Amino acid sequence: MATRAELRARARERADMENSTFISDAELNIYLQQSWFELYDLLVASYEDYYTISTTSTLTSGNTIALPADFYKLRGIDYQLGGTEYINVRSYNFAERNLRAKNVQILDNGRRNLVYRLLAGSIVFLPENDATGTYKIWYIPRCGTFVDDMTEVSNVLDFDEYIVVDAAIKMLVKEESDPSALLLAKDALKKRVEAMASNRDAGEPQTVADVRTSDSYNDLLFPRG
Repeated sequence: MATRAELRARARERADMENSTFISDAELNIYLQQSWFELYDLLVASYEDYYTISTTSTLTSGNTIALPADFYKLRGIDYQLGGTEYINVRSYNFAERNLRAKNVQILDNGRRNLVYRLLAGSIVFLPENDATGTYKIWYIPRCGTFVDDMTEVSNVLDFDEYIVVDAAIKMLVKEESDPSALLLAKDALKKRVEAMASNRDAGEPQTVADVRTSDSYNDLLFPRG
């Protein structure tokens, strides 16, 4: 993995600005960080769980759990039935927020009618009066950041050249030079990232998830559109 200092040197070389002080190191560091964010988003958008992690949270009262401090994208939520057994908790549409009134009984004693929604910096569960319990939250954390020149750009596979080229484009634009050649290079790199980041498990490619099958009568009460 390349350090920020190495990426900066490569970006200057790409922009043919090795001996130029027009773009300061401090400004180039900002460009590199922005380019890392962009590459991270491309990898996240492949939905191949390169970065997915989980955390456990227990609700003893109320129906709201604060999102993890490093939260970026939610991948799923499980409710712990007991021991190591979990069930999926599904999201509800905002228009359905009052369908699970407090007088709706819990079905099968399994809380299979629990649902959630992301609101601001929290996860809100319904029915409100029966949301207590332990949840496992699967999520994608925010992209890493450069702390100093020795910080390595992490978890970008073999795609760090994308960061270099994108930062070099920003340098040329600031200089009002022609970035067309690097724009073509970036487009080719982007296509490579999108093609190679997908189908991470080549032996067992992903299938369409069956989200309508359920062992609960709750789907009969509150069918999804």
